[in-house]
Amino acid sequence: MRLTLWPTKAVKAPALKTIPASVLGNPAFQRRCTAYASGAITPQDLLKSLDQIAQQSSGSAQLKDLVEHVAATASASPQRSAQLLSAFEAKSRAQSSVRGTVSDLQIGQKYVITPGTPAISSGKSRIVDCALAEAATSRGSAAAMKAKMVGPRGSVALQREADNFGRVARSGGAAAFVQVYDFLPDFSGRGDAALVMESGEGGDLMQRMQQSHGAVRGEELRRAAVAAAAAARAMHAAGLVWTDLKSENFVMTRSGAVKGIDLESAVPTGQPCVDFTPKGVPPEAARAFRAGGPGGYAAHPSYDVWSLGMMLLFLYNGSSYFGGMNDAQIMAQLTAPDFAVDLSSVADGSLRRVLGAFLAPDPRARLAAFRRPSWYLRSFG
Repeated sequence: MRLTLWPTKAVKAPALKTIPASVLGNPAFQRRCTAYASGAITPQDLLKSLDQIAQQSSGSAQLKDLVEHVAATASASPQRSAQLLSAFEAKSRAQSSVRGTVSDLQIGQKYVITPGTPAISSGKSRIVDCALAEAATSRGSAAAMKAKMVGPRGSVALQREADNFGRVARSGGAAAFVQVYDFLPDFSGRGDAALVMESGEGGDLMQRMQQSHGAVRGEELRRAAVAAAAAARAMHAAGLVWTDLKSENFVMTRSGAVKGIDLESAVPTGQPCVDFTPKGVPPEAARAFRAGGPGGYAAHPSYDVWSLGMMLLFLYNGSSYFGGMNDAQIMAQLTAPDFAVDLSSVADGSLRRVLGAFLAPDPRARLAAFRRPSWYLRSFG
């Protein structure tokens, strides 16, 4: 398939005569531009391909010209064009400087890590407190932000997360999630990426439960339930399935609001899942995962409804429904023919009815109940 090129106002393209037709018509060039425009590859992947194409042109096309041409004319979003230019600038800076001269407390040229604050590591990413470099060096106090940082291997997932946040925002659901301020696809010039966002200074719902030494009830549970349901509805309105709705992915902001975080596992409805957390997996997905891995299940909004039900049950009880089971044991229980969630521990009749609907074995019934928010929001109090 050939790439249709459309001019944009974002960047002024170099004169096309500086790029030979043999380069623009190169099938490899066309394929990689198409892949980048569709979001299938990262800016760094495209840069590598363009660099190879420039070298193969024996000097008739320079990498800079190819990058500017693609950014100005490819049928990618303005955001993707800007990310390509940012990645090229970072690559150029890295090539013209000595490795290690940038402080470990810097995230590119724009942000600094707050000294003395703990870094949270999941093994895939590192989350740190940060601030605008300009604000941090002034006399005023710098606004608190978080930066999720990954190495080259995690850049595809972080790019997907940034795109998912943008997709939710465009569909009107931004208020349900922390605000994203910036995405740096290659802040180091070595493929390291960072997503800069609003700080959840009050900790996540898991931490809140641990601090209260047990169950979350009353007004606090109601606020968590309303916020989590709003986040799930926002994802579905954007055509996405979260697949990772859990207590650790909701934080308390400075204003006291409960907001969602971590959208790297979200995928478009109907697409294969990329990973999963067993404690939030519905039975039908668990069966598909056991048979064919994450890619064996086509993401469906009813998945998130089940996850929401399990999260609320967890907060209400103050402990995991699956006790001390490991992931394999949880998956075995979920796929048992007679599995059904026991809600006898829920004394609140209204909440028990809502959880029963959200945890219904039939995905269609589950989703139908979730799509009647006036009913369950009243039940939340």
